[in-house]
Amino acid sequence: MLINLLINLFIGVLRSSDKTFLAHLVGTASILVDLKAPVEVVTAGLLHAAYATGEFGDGGRGITDSKRAQLERAFGQKIEEYVYGYTL
Repeated sequence: MLINLLINLFIGVLRSSDKTFLAHLVGTASILVDLKAPVEVVTAGLLHAAYATGEFGDGGRGITDSKRAQLERAFGQKIEEYVYGYTL
């Protein structure tokens, strides 16, 4: 489920280095794993840019109640709150 959402949110999105955004997210999560972060934090690391950069199918960027509900349904309140807090 996480992989499918990541692909849908970030397909075709590139960083200024021309690396895929997915590579950036996996790199972020890898650092968190090395730091022995809890699984919720690692998962949030994979999703940290969802609101700012991800494509939820509405053509817009940023936080909305609908996007928050979608992430919460998929991953739980705690992970969504981490992503939300990062975005703020």
